[in-house]
Amino acid sequence: MLEFLIFSIFLIALGIASYLDLKTTEVPDKFFYILLILLLPFLVLKYLQDFNFFKNSLMFGGLYLLIGLILYKTGQWGGADSFFLALIGFCFPSLSFSGMTSGMRSM
Repeated sequence: MLEFLIFSIFLIALGIASYLDLKTTEVPDKFFYILLILLLPFLVLKYLQDFNFFKNSLMFGGLYLLIGLILYKTGQWGGADSFFLALIGFCFPSLSFSGMTSGMRSM
């Protein structure tokens, strides 16, 4: 249930950000602050339930943030793209981890 709430908030925010980006070619910074305020209580509850989720969230969120910032600094992506990529890592690390381990098993 908690994952569904996080996913729902994230999906709605992604839709709003996409609309703003198409309409104005810019996503305001305060949009991400509001999104973090909305997601943070649910993520903290999830972190308290599962330490592995917290550990993987930091690992993949940090990795995705680094990749996104590199793409932003080289002019390939915008700032909103980079921050949403990092949020995917922070909010859904189990998806990242399961994808990596299934690829390793097939080797």
